[in-house]
Amino acid sequence: MPKPINVRVTTMDAELEFAIQPNTTGKQLFDQVVKTVGLREVWFFGLQYVDSKGYSTWLKLNKKSKYGDYNKEIHKLGYLANDRLLPQRVLEQHKLTKEQWEERIQNWHEEHRGMLREDSMMEYLKIAQDLEMYGVNYFEIKNKKGTELWLGVDALGLNIYEHDDKLTPKIGFPWSEIRNISFNDKKFVIKPIDKKAPDFVFYAPRLRINKRILALCMGNHELYMRRRKPDTIEVQQMKAQAREEKHQKQLERAQLENEKKKREIAEKEKERIEREKEELMERLRQIEEQTMKAQK
Repeated sequence: MPKPINVRVTTMDAELEFAIQPNTTGKQLFDQVVKTVGLREVWFFGLQYVDSKGYSTWLKLNKKSKYGDYNKEIHKLGYLANDRLLPQRVLEQHKLTKEQWEERIQNWHEEHRGMLREDSMMEYLKIAQDLEMYGVNYFEIKNKKGTELWLGVDALGLNIYEHDDKLTPKIGFPWSEIRNISFNDKKFVIKPIDKKAPDFVFYAPRLRINKRILALCMGNHELYMRRRKPDTIEVQQMKAQAREEKHQKQLERAQLENEKKKREIAEKEKERIEREKEELMERLRQIEEQTMKAQK
């Protein structure tokens, strides 16, 4: 029997390890992962790895919130020291020390006490989706003149960038305006819907890169079309179930907070009674001393 291969999959929440056979397909591994993490919206996700050439690549399936609520008793100064929480560009834009950043983030952590994990992830995505490089896969390409450029593939279409600027697209091709995309060896062609518009031709360093670009374009275009169709019965059921689960979690959280407040009130009341008891005992002791002195 062939020796199993150990595979480590890193998700946002944890690192998972699987022992798979050499003939296990990407689809089988992906199914194991989504089953383990309880993922239902499988069409939005995939597995990515770094190949032998150092390129980030999506695994072909037909082939082989971390801290919780802020707690001052647990989250002591320095608990964020080993986490990379901000991009280098943000750190360079603001004249704050590492300690000042940590203090600010700790305050924000405390301010958002009680927020559900799903809500915090959604708020993060609302901000992240407006960032220029969010969800973009970049590929080094050259135009007909040999000028080095970047091709960006994302959920909305294809963008061409200058080699020294990955933020501002030089040319954009929304999915709705693309008639066809194809490649021949290292040559890649984008054909606009407007037949009067010229084709955009570029060259990738390797044939394999063009295959990856095409596969990524097909996947993003499929999701683009899916978003513009009415939800299927399955998706409607999943959304309804998600709303119900969220409502249930909110009820559980409210009940937990209510019980916690009652416990805190009871503890404070107990402390008050103990304090009054000690004060009363102290007064009795003083009265007893005064009585003994008077008797002498």
